[in-house]
Amino acid sequence: MRDIASEARFLWHHKQLEELGKQIDKKIAELEERTREYKKWYDLRNKFSEMASEKLVKVYSQMRPDAAAEQLATMPETAAAAIVFKLKSRKASVILNEMDTTKAARISMIIADSARKAARVARKAGRGRS
Repeated sequence: MRDIASEARFLWHHKQLEELGKQIDKKIAELEERTREYKKWYDLRNKFSEMASEKLVKVYSQMRPDAAAEQLATMPETAAAAIVFKLKSRKASVILNEMDTTKAARISMIIADSARKAARVARKAGRGRS
């Protein structure tokens, strides 16, 4: 009788350990997926930031606002947003004010969306630590 009870206990413990192993594997897979997502957003943010080299930003910051607005309006919106993002706030606002309102709004939305995504990733990273 004792051998049967020991064997049953052993099998129960073995089953519990297997179940815990599956839960650990599932959690590892979730964390790996999060890591891939964070890396994707990090790379996207860096690419966005690099689109506007410091020299190019300096050129736009020294242009007349109406001329800068005209130039930025003709380039891809993500590139324009990257440049505007790196300008000093006062200069950026004057340039956006000179632009067609629809174009300025789209560029502003790209910048705002980038900030929201960065904040969302930061929040998720904070939750993942607990």
